[in-house]
Amino acid sequence: MDQNEIVRRLERVRDQIREELKATPPPGIGENISPARSPELAAPDMPPLASEPCITHSDHLRAANKLAVITDPIEVGSNVPLLGPLLTVLRRLARPFVQPVVDPYIVRQEKFNAEVVRHLNQLGVAVEQRVVAIHDSLVDSAPDPRQLEARLDAALSNYDEALRDRQSVLFDALEEEIWGLRGVVEDLYERHAGLHEKHAERMHFLEARFVKRAQTIDERFDEKDKILEQMRSRTTNVADAELLETRAQLARVLDHIQATTAIESQPAGGGAPSGAPQEFDAELWGRLREWMADEDYRAFQLRFRGDEAEITRRLRAHVARFEAAPGPVVDLGCGRGEFLELLKTAGNEAIGIEINAADVKSCIERGLQAECADLFDWLEAQQEGSLGGVFLAQVIEHIPPPDWSRLTDLAASRLASGGRLVIETINPESLFALVRAYVIDPTHTRPVHPQLLSFMAHRSGLTNIEIVHQANVPEVAKVARVQEEPFVEHAPSLAVVRELNLRIDQVNSMYAAPQEYALIASRLGASSEAS
Repeated sequence: MDQNEIVRRLERVRDQIREELKATPPPGIGENISPARSPELAAPDMPPLASEPCITHSDHLRAANKLAVITDPIEVGSNVPLLGPLLTVLRRLARPFVQPVVDPYIVRQEKFNAEVVRHLNQLGVAVEQRVVAIHDSLVDSAPDPRQLEARLDAALSNYDEALRDRQSVLFDALEEEIWGLRGVVEDLYERHAGLHEKHAERMHFLEARFVKRAQTIDERFDEKDKILEQMRSRTTNVADAELLETRAQLARVLDHIQATTAIESQPAGGGAPSGAPQEFDAELWGRLREWMADEDYRAFQLRFRGDEAEITRRLRAHVARFEAAPGPVVDLGCGRGEFLELLKTAGNEAIGIEINAADVKSCIERGLQAECADLFDWLEAQQEGSLGGVFLAQVIEHIPPPDWSRLTDLAASRLASGGRLVIETINPESLFALVRAYVIDPTHTRPVHPQLLSFMAHRSGLTNIEIVHQANVPEVAKVARVQEEPFVEHAPSLAVVRELNLRIDQVNSMYAAPQEYALIASRLGASSEAS
């Protein structure tokens, strides 16, 4: 029970009784008695008049009966702003501990009130009986009505004075009990205030601990940013080194072929020409050829890129982009033929170009049209405007950067009016994709930025250029945000959490961006180009 409510209830009982006594004091001697006239004097056995007061049914006595019980349950609540719900919870939690201490005093007070009210009820009945007896006795014995009235007034006056003295003693005792109970309540309130202070100290400690941990997490994220930057720099350096090494090996091979051709073309007995290139590094070239062996590379793709069902699911979205193509669609670097199968099912005429002979053989065995050729050689052999679409999936990152613009120029020139070029590749803006997918394949030369690819497509004369991101990073791989709901009622902690979530979103936007993107571009008709 709330201590303020207990005090208010007790003070309300005391003040109500006092105010009623002040407002309507007991009538004085003869105040409500009209002068007696001999002709109108009532007979001794006549009942009291209706205007005479009834002691046992007075308003004061009924109010005392209603207020005697003070242990009725009261709903615990608080109107204090902001801290009101917290104080309500604390009071409800403290009730089981406070109730056993307060109950003995409340029960004692209630018993006291009941005894007072019971005494007043019995005293009222006794007074009425005594007044009736006195009235009957005086009427029977007094020969003069005026003498009867004087004796009755004297008796009532004496009784009124005695009643007031007794009532004053009772109310003094009641007030003493109220003040004693108020002291107990104040003591309980002081204990409750001590618990509240301890709770506030605990909350302050937890808040400081949370801020410290949030700062530690922020520092860890800064360290993670530095590590990711180092990994990206190292990845770029590795790709550049591999590209330079591959170019050097290819240059040695070309020099060797050129020298061999020159030796074979010389007449018999002729010596080797001066300045002939040196013999190429057979060991390094053998290692490269061993890596690029058809069956081994197919096994590598099957393990790290995904099985045919997974690749088919990823490529299905591209089929609609070649709907109503104005000619055959070529899949450059068709691999195992997953996209060729989709195009064939959709009713498109399709052909696949692949340098891996094992993949080409697998496509032909499945009834697909495929050729084993270099994609640049094949494109150069086609007539301009003869293709309805050109598609490359995870191919351009294997091509050296100087040949990227050559690829877009050849594709644009071979497309018919309304034909489309679609190039799918790894998204270099996703660190997750670079670390998990790009660097695992040693045949990758360099990732292609979407803005650079868009620029080259535009320079090659293609229009309606669009970049579509795909293959989102799984949610479980992203950095999880901190839930804000537990900190809504604490502004400083909520501000720290929101700042931390902002940093997490920034990390995810760089680390967990979509893993792939697709360039989609079209070739305008002749009339459009002329205009």
